[in-house]
Amino acid sequence: MRPHPGIGIALAAALILGGCGNDVDLPSEAGPTTSPAAPAREIAELLAAPDSIVSGGARYRAIAFVYRDFMPGWGERDHRARAGVRVRSADVDTIPASLHPRYVWVIHGPEVWGAEMEYRYSTPRSANFQAEARAGAHGGPEWPVGDSIQVITGIPDSTGFIRLLRCPDGVLQATS
Repeated sequence: MRPHPGIGIALAAALILGGCGNDVDLPSEAGPTTSPAAPAREIAELLAAPDSIVSGGARYRAIAFVYRDFMPGWGERDHRARAGVRVRSADVDTIPASLHPRYVWVIHGPEVWGAEMEYRYSTPRSANFQAEARAGAHGGPEWPVGDSIQVITGIPDSTGFIRLLRCPDGVLQATS
């Protein structure tokens, strides 16, 4: 019996197209999606947010990465802004669920994009890394890459009060 090279090619294509080993979270809907809006806040209130908060004797800070995705790919591409936020602390082994970031506000001049973030995951403190909790939002404005931005995250408590935490100022990045 002769081997059939077409079977190997079909199997390889099925594995590739089926996402074998692919750990990228893709939107469940066809086409671009948008994170739900965050509660409205005035720019002055957002900019007055502290750069750290203390809870249970531990200090927490946040960092953000806001970018537009220009990576080549198949299908409809979404070039709108995305935001990733990490709440970190070197004082605890794990970030308590009550301090996971839930909202993000990105300030670009007089404009504000506010979105509810999706919790991604937490990592415990280790010898080389602080404990952190990560969340992200997508579907933001198409502001120019390289422009200055300010990012504030919101952490709701058990009563619904939202504590604001300011991230270091940054610029809108791009992937390519």
